[in-house]
Amino acid sequence: MFTNLVPSILKGSKVIQSFVIKNSGPILTTVGVASLLASSVAMYKAAVKVKIEKEKAEEKIAVAPDEETIKQIKRGAAIKVAKIMLAPVLFAGICAFCIISNNYIHLKKQAGLAAAYALSEQTLKDYEDSLEPIVGKKKAEAVREEVAHKDVERNAPKTEDAVIDTGKGNTLFYEPKIGIWFRSNHDAVRNAFLSAHNSINDMKVRKEEVRMEKIYKDLNLPKSIQDSVYAQSYGFLEGQSVGCNLNQTGTSPWDEPYVYVNYHALNIDGDMTL
Repeated sequence: MFTNLVPSILKGSKVIQSFVIKNSGPILTTVGVASLLASSVAMYKAAVKVKIEKEKAEEKIAVAPDEETIKQIKRGAAIKVAKIMLAPVLFAGICAFCIISNNYIHLKKQAGLAAAYALSEQTLKDYEDSLEPIVGKKKAEAVREEVAHKDVERNAPKTEDAVIDTGKGNTLFYEPKIGIWFRSNHDAVRNAFLSAHNSINDMKVRKEEVRMEKIYKDLNLPKSIQDSVYAQSYGFLEGQSVGCNLNQTGTSPWDEPYVYVNYHALNIDGDMTL
């Protein structure tokens, strides 16, 4: 009978294991918060008990006949205090473990996503580079147009309220990497990428890398976007040609013409060894 139950037990353990792995973040957060609360309560109770033990030890020391007895009283009190503090220290340790583990998992997932994003970006770039020689310029542009339209339809905000006014023009642009609408002009957008290109290719002011933060700053996009994870992690490296394609166009959900900002940034911070 037990032999017949083994497959079911193994299957059940795999389901539980899969659930724990997939939900490790929320589980660790829940356990961390619970252990933090338990640690706080245990610490309060322990403080009261330690105070009582201290008072008892002081009363015994006051009437102790010799130094050896005093040492024994202190030793006994120290052991009792250590036992009292065991529970709050244990809960605090569990809380710390959950925080560290959750952070590690988060960073690992973020690095993995960054690596996957960089790989897909490179694949897309290779695809675009190979498209025109095979199907011709007009068909290649038609394909890019269709890709841009589907991307906007799937990911872009649907209302005009989401448009960011940069103060540099009235032409509507869509930035696909972070999914935002903004108003500017063609020269301002091209110059933002040109400035990045010059920063890593001009012999006089050459830098090893330029992050999207600089381009977003030159575009006059909000500080929150400049400080975003994408802006801080993606950009261009020394010697790389930097530019954007503004040939893809379309019509926004509120029937306004837009320009699709097509470019390929590198993942500068990603852990590519995962």
